[in-house]
Amino acid sequence: MAIVVMKDPLGYIRKEEIQKLFTLNSAGSLRNVCMLRVTYYCGRRVSEVIEVRNKDIIFEDNSIVFNILKKGERLRRIKPVDLTTLSLLKEYMERYHIKTHSKLFPICRIQAWNIIKSTAKKAHVRTVNGKYPSFHTLRHSFAVHFMKGGGDLRKLQMMMEHSRIDTTAGYLQYSKSEINDAYYEIFQ
Repeated sequence: MAIVVMKDPLGYIRKEEIQKLFTLNSAGSLRNVCMLRVTYYCGRRVSEVIEVRNKDIIFEDNSIVFNILKKGERLRRIKPVDLTTLSLLKEYMERYHIKTHSKLFPICRIQAWNIIKSTAKKAHVRTVNGKYPSFHTLRHSFAVHFMKGGGDLRKLQMMMEHSRIDTTAGYLQYSKSEINDAYYEIFQ
C-alpha cells in the first residue's frame, strides 16, 4: 500500500478520544449522542444526517438510508451502521415518540455545529492538530480510522460517495513516526 501524506486543516480525532464525545455527560442528550454517532459511524455529512427520518432506519438490515445530493441530483444510499448506534436510535425513537415520517434530528446545521462544539469542550476533545472538532471532523475521523484499521481505499471511496479516488486519498493521515515505521518495515 502506498503511503500518502496530506495536509489537512481539520485534522481528525484519535480513535481513543472519539468515544468521549458519545457520553450523555458530554453530549447532553440522547438525541445529541445519536446524531454524533450516526455522523461518525456512517461517515456522513451533517446535512445528510439532519435529513434522516424515522422510516430511513432499517433495523433488520443494520443500516440507514441517507439522501445524498450529488451533482445536483438527490440519491438515496443505504449505509451500514453499528449495533450500539442502532440500539441507541431505537431507544431515542421510542422515548421521544418519533413519528414514521418525522426527522430524527429536527435541527439546522448551525445548531448541529453548536452541539459538537459544546460537546467537544465538555469532553476535552480536540483534533490531532489541537483544534476543536466540527461535524466534518467526525466524517474525516471515520475515514482515517477506516484506513488505519486496514480498510481498502476503493471501498472507502464508495462509502464516502466520492467520484474521484484522489479525493478519498486526501483522508489518508500518517504521522512522521508511522511513515518511518513503514519505511523501516519495508527496507530493513
